[in-house]
Amino acid sequence: MSEALISDLPKGASVTLQVHAGIARLTLNRPTSSNAIDLEFARAFRHVVAALSERDDVRAVVLSGRGKTFCVGGDLKSFAAEGPNAPAYVQTIIENFHAGLLQLVNMPAPVIAGVQGAAAGAGLGLALAADIVIAADDAKFVMAYTNAGVTPDGGTTWILPRLIGLHRALDLTLRNRVLTAQEAHQLGLVAELCPPAELGARVNAIAESVASGPTNAFAQAKRLLRQSFHTDLHTQLDAEGQTVVASFATADGQEGARAFSERRAPAFHGGKKKKNEALP
Repeated sequence: MSEALISDLPKGASVTLQVHAGIARLTLNRPTSSNAIDLEFARAFRHVVAALSERDDVRAVVLSGRGKTFCVGGDLKSFAAEGPNAPAYVQTIIENFHAGLLQLVNMPAPVIAGVQGAAAGAGLGLALAADIVIAADDAKFVMAYTNAGVTPDGGTTWILPRLIGLHRALDLTLRNRVLTAQEAHQLGLVAELCPPAELGARVNAIAESVASGPTNAFAQAKRLLRQSFHTDLHTQLDAEGQTVVASFATADGQEGARAFSERRAPAFHGGKKKKNEALP
């Protein structure tokens, strides 16, 4: 079944967005450049994620890169070509890319990334911004920045220490050690590995599964887990209590309870409020 292009960027844009049956497909679209991030890419990425954030019909997001490589990070060739203007050029890229990355992390619907080839530099940050990362079993992961004489970006200095601890993050950053897919999986950077030929099908299957789930509950669970790094237990318990009470005022919360008591599979519809009833 064909899918319609959603954003108003041209079909050949560096990043594209398609939505079908509640699943949004955000695709990095510079395959001949290993999906390297230049200014056009950064602007397209910000535009597409902003367009996606405004939709209320999305229940899962698939993040993928066309071609043999997920994303190698910044397009160093384009940086070098700017000569003395490189700092201003990179600043504009960073502003756009980071704005899109923050919106992607805060996306209510679950985000599933499929990584093939390599995720390097800001491409690693982009992959790890997803909620669930599935990788081909021959994929590689590397920070890469200091090999080019620059410092990390793309959220990597925030995400990595939280996922694997400070010393491991320092090791990967300072030595630019390349992780195999198996090492990334063991460290917890990747949820699941599969053969390269099965990557697309596996990511799609997971997306279809979460798209049939309680979208609002997923969104609130994501929020609770992320805020837990910044709150004490008392505050977190209060937040959990308020959220679970509110969930029982939703159609999906009530359906989940009924389905459990009736010993059947629930039929969720996205977690919208029960008709004519406001959340507490």
